[in-house]
Amino acid sequence: SGPCADVTSSNDRCNALRFMGYLQQQRRVEVKSVFPIFASPRLAPAVQRYAENLVEERGLKYGTVAGYLLSITSIARWAHGVVRKSGGEAAARLDSSVLDALDSLHRQCKAQARKQDAFDTDTPANWLTWAECQATRVIAVTRCLQADSEASLDMLHDVCLLTLLTYQPPDRVGLMRSLQLGGSLKRVGSGGFRLDITAPTAHKTAVVFGPTRTTLPTAICESITSYTNAAQLQDGHYLFYAGTDASKPLEPYAWTRLVKGCFQRHSTRAVPLAPKELRASFTTWLKDGDHSDATLKAAAKAMRHSTKMQASRSYHKGQHDKTIAAAMRVAEQFASRFSATASSK
Repeated sequence: SGPCADVTSSNDRCNALRFMGYLQQQRRVEVKSVFPIFASPRLAPAVQRYAENLVEERGLKYGTVAGYLLSITSIARWAHGVVRKSGGEAAARLDSSVLDALDSLHRQCKAQARKQDAFDTDTPANWLTWAECQATRVIAVTRCLQADSEASLDMLHDVCLLTLLTYQPPDRVGLMRSLQLGGSLKRVGSGGFRLDITAPTAHKTAVVFGPTRTTLPTAICESITSYTNAAQLQDGHYLFYAGTDASKPLEPYAWTRLVKGCFQRHSTRAVPLAPKELRASFTTWLKDGDHSDATLKAAAKAMRHSTKMQASRSYHKGQHDKTIAAAMRVAEQFASRFSATASSK
């Protein structure tokens, strides 16, 4: 879909420019255009040397390098397709084994990344455990209760954000970033809310993982109601927006900055936790705990981590709530143990 394609192509473009800059500066290769590089029969050994340089000389982790190689492989596959369709001598010189070699390099890099992660026992500086994430929310709630009238709206905003991110399995970045009242965030009954991702255009994961409707926990609904009432947000407005224009959602970079800033303001260690680290924290807690396979599978669906499409694109009332109910219940039960009232006792 459009949002997914924009993000992916932008990332691939950056990685391609990084690789071509390496070729030009380190290997003295004259870079004039994309095709002589990415359709070259000498691409695979050049990429291997590039990966070795990133790991050995620049100290990057294999997981990061694997992402770079995936972009290079995707662009090379595209370049081969374009040259093949154009015909002529350039098409005759194409070597399809280059693509197989790139795929192999990518797999090897991912395997090394798994080994590296298994033996990496150091806790990252920008890391919070799932319990610390809950404590961060409690601190924000406590400060909100103590805030004066001028600061109350900002505090209600932070409480709303942190409650959304910690009272349920943290969903993919784009979904939380683009929550729209009356759209993906629908009112239910008196004070209730539901995530509604049933329209194919509602979010990039709707096409891949199928439509979902998820009833939100009471604590989340209360925080949304308090914030939207104070901010006077109406249907059609986005829950999180830049400046004063609530009709436009935040850009991805601005969303990351918002989440990091919120955690840095309220966590005890002032950690600027990014959305992807937040999801990793929840996943780590879930896997380390005594949770059933059904709960783990439900969490994967709730976080849009499944690699397969749902068997059916059709929506049946109540079906999708049941699909992820186990993960929602576990997350809510754990989060409810952390409250401003409990922390003060």
